[in-house]
Amino acid sequence: MTPIVLPLPEPDGPLEVRIRNVATGLGYVLEGWTLRGAHGDTVPADAYFPADQEAWAVVVVLHGRRGSRKVPYVRGAGKRWSRDGLAVVAIDAPYHGERALDQIPDLARNEPFLAQTVGDLRRLCTAIGADGRLANLPVGYVGFSMGVLVGVPFMAVDKRVRCGVFAVGGASGTGATDPATYAPLIRERPVLLVNADGDEFFDQASVTKLYQAFGGSQELLQFPGTHGDWRHPARRYRAMFDFLRANLAGDGREGTG
Repeated sequence: MTPIVLPLPEPDGPLEVRIRNVATGLGYVLEGWTLRGAHGDTVPADAYFPADQEAWAVVVVLHGRRGSRKVPYVRGAGKRWSRDGLAVVAIDAPYHGERALDQIPDLARNEPFLAQTVGDLRRLCTAIGADGRLANLPVGYVGFSMGVLVGVPFMAVDKRVRCGVFAVGGASGTGATDPATYAPLIRERPVLLVNADGDEFFDQASVTKLYQAFGGSQELLQFPGTHGDWRHPARRYRAMFDFLRANLAGDGREGTG
């Protein structure tokens, strides 16, 4: 079946990227961005830069359902990885964070939501390419839960993204919005699946279906825990970082993870 939401051309029009505020932390600099999204609305983003070195790559991060760019698992990745030279940029998806409505609609079969979010991520990649500090750097992607459902089709239509990490997600079984539908389109690029063995939202069958849809050549890391309760989370972030470094640091520079 050809996914009916493909192709998804990048929305045109002015980006209007602005830096709203700047904060510093231990080994990183955090910039608050806004840019014009796929539907012409304002998309907030947080951009983490290394404080003491030039970035050797940049990674786009998307949170899970009911999350935002400011949830601990996104902020933790931004702070930790940027200290080791990896720039990290995270947005709020439609209906989330600063873009929240009173009630989040059902997203499982929501093709307009998928199309808009993919468009926002493509606009973000264009903004990254227009930033003098990031323009020539390789780009990766990390998605958590809902960020997996969106991230696989995003990578399928955006060749600028060299590799992807998909954490606590799986096949959704909903046709045109099922990431397994799009997985064959990116099987030539490095992908890491990170899943908890006790995930109550994405069971082993859905994880296996998504993994097999990639063709079986991608990496699968399973660990003890549930969807939102990871045992030894620092090890999981280290594994993600090591994968990103291995596939994005093409000039031999390495961080410590």
